[in-house]
Amino acid sequence: MPRLRISDKQRAWLMAQIAQWRGQEILTQEQASLIIDSYESALESSDRKRTMALRTVMGIAALLLGLGVLSLVGYNWERMSATWKLLVIFGAILATYASAFYVRISKKLELLSEVLFLIGSLFYGIGIFLIAQIFHLNAHYPDGVWWWALGVIPIAMAADSLIIHALLCGLLAVWCGMELSEFDFHPPETKDLWRSFFAASSLPVLVLPTCIWAYSKRSLWAVWMVALLLNWWLILQPTQWGSENGTGIYVGTMGALMLLVAQCHRAKDRFAIPFRILGSFLSASALLLLSFYGFNKSVRLAGGEIPMFLQALVLFAVGIAIFVVFSLAMGYSDKSNALKDQRVYELVRRQWVPFSLFGLMFLLQYWQFIQGSPWFPTIASNIGMLALSLWLISLGLKEDRGLPFLAGVLYFLLWATVRYIDLFGDFGGLLGAALMFFLCSGTLFAVSIYWSRRGGRKDVRISH
Repeated sequence: MPRLRISDKQRAWLMAQIAQWRGQEILTQEQASLIIDSYESALESSDRKRTMALRTVMGIAALLLGLGVLSLVGYNWERMSATWKLLVIFGAILATYASAFYVRISKKLELLSEVLFLIGSLFYGIGIFLIAQIFHLNAHYPDGVWWWALGVIPIAMAADSLIIHALLCGLLAVWCGMELSEFDFHPPETKDLWRSFFAASSLPVLVLPTCIWAYSKRSLWAVWMVALLLNWWLILQPTQWGSENGTGIYVGTMGALMLLVAQCHRAKDRFAIPFRILGSFLSASALLLLSFYGFNKSVRLAGGEIPMFLQALVLFAVGIAIFVVFSLAMGYSDKSNALKDQRVYELVRRQWVPFSLFGLMFLLQYWQFIQGSPWFPTIASNIGMLALSLWLISLGLKEDRGLPFLAGVLYFLLWATVRYIDLFGDFGGLLGAALMFFLCSGTLFAVSIYWSRRGGRKDVRISH
């Protein structure tokens, strides 16, 4: 079993506590040794940090080397025949990959093999565009980046390297941006809406190996890359619908989807953090925009459109599918029926905020489509802002995390400030400001009292 990672500050605290417990005869020497052996040593931690720094530096060096080779070949490119050009391209790719496998398998030089795999992947991508230039192939140019990413996938899995997976995610992000922002696929007829929504539809499939690798290797950096890439892909989709009226609601639906994925993780699981941060930011931004009466009035005058209405249904269906997959995975992982039911119930209970946001965004999308009164989305979005802020505060309290608690408090204060300016500034005056600030103060006092009493109950349970 691999040792758990621990920071220098945490190690210093742990060693001090173990020394104190040994002095109080709470722990034996054998127990203390078992605890210490569960975590990586100071030397292992130092080696890990040094290896990460070396990987970064050597990755940059490999990138510069690839650019240098490209410049050198380009200088003599026109003087070479097509046959020699192909020999140089395929020879460089095969020689680099063969060297990478050789030093990995025979010499056990993992870091050097990662650099060679990276250089080989760069040569592979350069070769795609050079071959197209040799034979004067005039095609849809983002496809070149797509084929580059496709060829990097098996290398990323074979190299077992974060650097190669980072290259893969970068290529997919570039391809997605080129495909969705530079080419207009907006369908002229309703029958083509399905094709329009799933523009660049192969991206989730191509990023799936990196997602599996990230969780199997417990790599938080890789999870961050996957989460950011999926958000980038989703947020570019409205460009294919030729409408900006429902973008705010669409962003809120994206946030609900990210929060649903986050809440499918176990409590206090650090791999939920990327999805929770992105989901909270997207949801909070969308609700803030939708909480203004003037914005909802302008959107109502513009009218709703079918593509922006259907996307809510599709994303909600995706969220349901993700929830079902996680529920089944939890069910199969536990042999005890009682434990299985308890974990599935806990998973369902943790999803009330994401599903509420899904329902709210779908309702607002429908309301916009039928051109209803702007007062309803305004009031509903303000209630949603309050619910999201209180949920973040309670999440921080339950999981003892400072970031969601602070985010919830700041979002609550932002709501109070914006609503004072928006609602009370013209006709409420100082009395309106006083009322708003009294309400906010009372709410924060209530949260503080709840937190202190909850901590007291915890202490009582532990002492007994």
